[in-house]
Amino acid sequence: YPPLARERGWSGTAEIEVDVPREGAPRQVVLARSSGHDILDRAALAMMSRAAAAAALPDSLRGRAFAVRLPVVFDLDEAPPP
Repeated sequence: YPPLARERGWSGTAEIEVDVPREGAPRQVVLARSSGHDILDRAALAMMSRAAAAAALPDSLRGRAFAVRLPVVFDLDEAPPP
């Protein structure tokens, strides 16, 4: 959770779209829907960019182009303590 967002009590859900071309890499990661807070959107993009770069594709998806839209939820009631 971004410290400034925690301090200000900001929460929200950003939707991130990960586009994977047929070759499997590079993957494009874009903000599909804002959480309403730029700092949360940037944190969601950074987290999903790292995850997309490290993720291995299952054999069933190799050779296919596809996109996945994932919600990234920032909820102070569910966040671990700082």
